[in-house]
Amino acid sequence: MAVVVYFSRADENYVNGEYKTLVLGSTARMAQQIAKKLDCHMIEIKPVTPYPANYQEMVSLAETEKDQSLRPKVEETGALNDQDIYLGYPI
Repeated sequence: MAVVVYFSRADENYVNGEYKTLVLGSTARMAQQIAKKLDCHMIEIKPVTPYPANYQEMVSLAETEKDQSLRPKVEETGALNDQDIYLGYPI
């Protein structure tokens, strides 16, 4: 049994040199394609406190988290025992 576990961010993003508002983040789109190909479930990792919709505000917060080694609390995803896990996240 497999599951695709992913973190993705929609809202305002910087794509190919311009700001675009996305309904579905890039990692979420890729996770959907992988889950469909593997015929498996998906689990989205969601922060308890959502990131700002504004891209520059989100980047500033993410830089602060990185610089201070902070890890945001995430919503409970449930048990992932005895499953092959495919993990997707923005880079």
